[in-house]
Amino acid sequence: MNILILSFYILSIFSYFLLLILPTQNQFLFSAFVLCAISFLIYKKFSSLVAVARNIPISYYVILIVYIVIGVYGMYLRWVAEPYGMWDAWAIWNLKAKSITNEFLFGNGINFANEYWPHRDYPLGLPIFNSSLAILFGGWSEWITYGVQILFYIIIGFIFLLYSHSKKLHFIYLIFPLLILSMNSEILIIASDLCAEMALSCFLIIIYYTLIGESEKENITGSSVLHYGMIFAAPLLIKNEGAVYTGLILFLYLVFHFFKGKNKLSFVKLCFYVLLPSLLIAILLIFWKYQGDQLTPDDFQGNTGQLLNSEMVLTKLKLVYTYFLNFQFSKMNGLFFVMIVLGFIVNNLNYRLVSLHMLCILIIYNLLFLFSSKDLSWHLENSYIRIHSPLIAPVIFLGWSSVVVLLNNKSKSDSKT
Repeated sequence: MNILILSFYILSIFSYFLLLILPTQNQFLFSAFVLCAISFLIYKKFSSLVAVARNIPISYYVILIVYIVIGVYGMYLRWVAEPYGMWDAWAIWNLKAKSITNEFLFGNGINFANEYWPHRDYPLGLPIFNSSLAILFGGWSEWITYGVQILFYIIIGFIFLLYSHSKKLHFIYLIFPLLILSMNSEILIIASDLCAEMALSCFLIIIYYTLIGESEKENITGSSVLHYGMIFAAPLLIKNEGAVYTGLILFLYLVFHFFKGKNKLSFVKLCFYVLLPSLLIAILLIFWKYQGDQLTPDDFQGNTGQLLNSEMVLTKLKLVYTYFLNFQFSKMNGLFFVMIVLGFIVNNLNYRLVSLHMLCILIIYNLLFLFSSKDLSWHLENSYIRIHSPLIAPVIFLGWSSVVVLLNNKSKSDSKT
């Protein structure tokens, strides 16, 4: 997963500084620097990538291809009707990416805080990622955003494949989660929206895979903790909600290791290495928001003093609770809570850490609506399902991998008796 995260950082943070430093219209130099950085990364990881790819059974790849075909066809049907995605895509995310691309390629000075941009408080990670690809290909095209969304969708499926391979599972185990994901309407909606939710979902499932698959080592080093820190920090570059993902996982990870207390690395050094990437990115985010003269999100600006009124709080809670019940039990049929409970049942602290992280996200998301400065009914109608949809794939991964562990443990106990 390291190569995916580092590639994203190259095409977002590294590209951002290149766009600041290089003279405009210099596509050659920009492409040379970016491609050299990515080529060096691939060169360093090439042998391990080839080794992993060769050992994965063909049946896994066949299932992944079917998953991709079904999902891409569903996205295609949406894009035929709405080729520019939802309103947020063409008015916010792709507007920014297209603006950055054209200002660089056509020789104008790049303005990373245009006054006509809506939501200047949003992180610029994804727009710069898309614009970097557009510059590499020589110009802006909606096909770039299609490809990026499909890429995030494929990576999500590949995570399930990698976990199955690590546990040497029969291919039947891989069919069920990928079939559910490829036919889930909410997953296909956020993918075809062409916004940032698919990227959030992708990075969260990478975080969970990393914690579940790798963090059981008793002795950790500074480089391995820095690796975790880079993965944990990635959602910060995508959307404001990424701060909830990253802040929670950092807090829980540190609490986990504080009480575990079995590492050769001191707790102070562990804190430094795991927090360093997030702190550096947070500084960049504050700079972007300061440039855009919008430090706080649009949806939470204004006077929130009225929330001190207990009657108002109760009224808002009832409305939020209505949407909570509708999404969790009418739309998702209790899936989130079943999967979270399965994670807690596994006799493994890493699974419980991930389950607690997911549970805390759900609680915080619902409480945040109480502080909305917009009309709450309108805000819930337009945002509630959309901000929860990126959690669907990660929670399915959590529940499915928990079932795999529980079945393996049962099989081991049965063989001993």
